[in-house]
Amino acid sequence: MNLKHFILFITLLLIINGVSIYIMCSSDDDSSAIDTTIVNELVYESIDNWQALLSKTEELIENKHNFNYAIIDADEKLLVTTDKTMEYTIVSATKNRSTIRAIEVDGKIVGWLIIDNDIDKIISRNQRRISITFTISTVLVLAIMVIYYVYLNNQVVKPFNKMKKFAANVAQGNLDVPLDMDKRNVFGEFTESFDLMRDELAASRERERVANESKQELVAQLSHDIKTPVASIVAMTEVMQVTVVDDKQRDKLAKITEKANQIDKLVTDLFNSTLEELDQLKVELTDVSSREIAELLETSDFKKQIKDINIPECMVVADKLRLGQVFDNIIFNSYKYADTDIEVVSDITDGYLVVSISDFGQGVSEDELPLIMKKFNRGANAKGKSGSGLGLHISYQLIEKMGGCIRCYNKEKGFCVEIKINLS
Repeated sequence: MNLKHFILFITLLLIINGVSIYIMCSSDDDSSAIDTTIVNELVYESIDNWQALLSKTEELIENKHNFNYAIIDADEKLLVTTDKTMEYTIVSATKNRSTIRAIEVDGKIVGWLIIDNDIDKIISRNQRRISITFTISTVLVLAIMVIYYVYLNNQVVKPFNKMKKFAANVAQGNLDVPLDMDKRNVFGEFTESFDLMRDELAASRERERVANESKQELVAQLSHDIKTPVASIVAMTEVMQVTVVDDKQRDKLAKITEKANQIDKLVTDLFNSTLEELDQLKVELTDVSSREIAELLETSDFKKQIKDINIPECMVVADKLRLGQVFDNIIFNSYKYADTDIEVVSDITDGYLVVSISDFGQGVSEDELPLIMKKFNRGANAKGKSGSGLGLHISYQLIEKMGGCIRCYNKEKGFCVEIKINLS
């Protein structure tokens, strides 16, 4: 029960108690009411027998009524009474709220009839009635509150908490936990629909997973199939470049080779990205020497724009094939976006071989720099240039899998990619 319901019930309790007490207090007390007819009869009887009453002094008489009374003369001398403990003076009677009636003979007040209203008993009786009424009404309201609380808890609160937990599981993607169904509560008609929704979401997610996996497998297969004829084109053009004599034809064949290599690079990036989504982008770590790293850099630099490669003597833990892909991506990006000389600087620091590959181009804007290794992200300088925005992203993933790290930053002149590779 929340605060709103609690306040509602407290208000109901006060209203019921107030109404009960008001009705009880405003009702007539028949047991204590004095019959005015009897009082008038006593007055007239006293008038008729006044001379006889004057001869009496504090005489105790039989009480034939449900109240005590006394008769006094004009000098407040007690003549007769039904209870000698009564207060019979005018002042005392007034103080005790007794009923006082004048006895007149020949138009002159000769005495007084004093009727004891027993106000203390009446007050005590009324207090007792108020207490009983208040107690009964309080117990009744509390019982209603308890019953209502139990009802709310079983029919609303507990089912709602179950639905809340169920919704949290669905939001977190946990669709294997069913919703306990109980048609007896107020949400009973909805629980079955919610559980059917869960089943449908689970089925839909599975269908989506299967469709995405099929699509990714298809892309991976097509990428692999495309690479074979592209490799054949590159091989044939390289053979033709050796055999032809005409320089113009040799230049054309060089262009064909360059474009074929671009196609191969794009297909490779697409293939590796698909393998990453399928969680099949594997890295096999082995010991690789600094000499082999230098050879990988030379192989990636087919335009021969790296002027000097000096790698300190060391052994690193890496996947040689994947490391070659990383160098391919970085150097190919330098060709495409800067097309300047490339500087390679390396050093051994804190258990890493640090290889920095820099160009002397325009660099990347500071706004785009934090996003440069995000998937499919391409900067403003990529306009009009072929590419998919996968190269640096794949390089980042591969270096991370090797236990190293990679970062990109602008230099005073140009752009730099820094790679850290674990020493063995």
